[in-house]
Amino acid sequence: MFGRVGRSVEAADAQSVAAIESRNDALESLEAEVAQTYLQLRAAHPLRAITVKMLSDADEIFKLTRNRHASGLTDQSDVEAASALRSSIEAQLPQYDLTISQASHALAVLAGQLPGSLDARIEDRASLPPVPQVIPVGVPASLARRRPDIRFAEANLHAATADIGVSIAELYPDISLTGQYGLRHTSASYLFDWASHFYSFGPSISLPIFRGGALVANVALSREQAATATIAYRKAVLTALQEVEDALSALHNDAHISAALRDSVAANERVLALATSSYRSGIVSFITVLDSERQTGQTQQQLAQALLQESTDLVKLYKALGGGWETAENR
Repeated sequence: MFGRVGRSVEAADAQSVAAIESRNDALESLEAEVAQTYLQLRAAHPLRAITVKMLSDADEIFKLTRNRHASGLTDQSDVEAASALRSSIEAQLPQYDLTISQASHALAVLAGQLPGSLDARIEDRASLPPVPQVIPVGVPASLARRRPDIRFAEANLHAATADIGVSIAELYPDISLTGQYGLRHTSASYLFDWASHFYSFGPSISLPIFRGGALVANVALSREQAATATIAYRKAVLTALQEVEDALSALHNDAHISAALRDSVAANERVLALATSSYRSGIVSFITVLDSERQTGQTQQQLAQALLQESTDLVKLYKALGGGWETAENR
């Protein structure tokens, strides 16, 4: 009569919604981790290819320097420097092989498979997927409907407010209409024998006379829990807005870094070509070629790392926007 049962059902429904949104939040985090692991795997391939190219160039410089030393055109220190450069570059290859192997194993485990079971499907050497030019961010208010953690906090707030109604209803008398009906025999032959039937019907009432203090305290506790849920909901919304702004800023800054590094790589490649040609003609010293080779390789590696960071920022932005779990919800 005082809404206790209705509010209890409302609280239970809200708790059920909170459980669903908690699952969606976990799914979103899983998909973000899968995407980041996949990007690490894809980025390791071009980084390894750059290192292989650097090693090939270092081999060529080493052979050229050794031949010039045999002809008396350079000293032994240049040969040793070329050999050291070649060895240092060759030492970088195992770490990229290890990254590829570990990322492949992690990707299989995240997909619920045994390590190595996905190697045949991802053995191609595809590079990082390009970052889209336009990202549909939407309006900040729509985050409240997209992000599972906000919906989870909202459902908890709903359940907490419903619990206030339940605790208030317990202050009033509990009136129930109950009844029983049955048979005194289990044999089917007594089914239509009314003498074997029994029934009882009547109202019952429970008065909260001696529990007044406890019930009032329960009401106060429910109100405090609702206030806590309100703060948690507000925090979830503010945190979501902060994560979106941080992801947008990081993506914007890293895009500028990638563009600058592309120009730097192109310029260094031109410098290296000119230095190598001049060295073959005896115009410049080996140190010039060595520095150009090292600088070109470093900027190429920096560009590959920057592209990986830019793609990772995109994944973080999609996660901050609450994307990824909607298709699973409709299954």
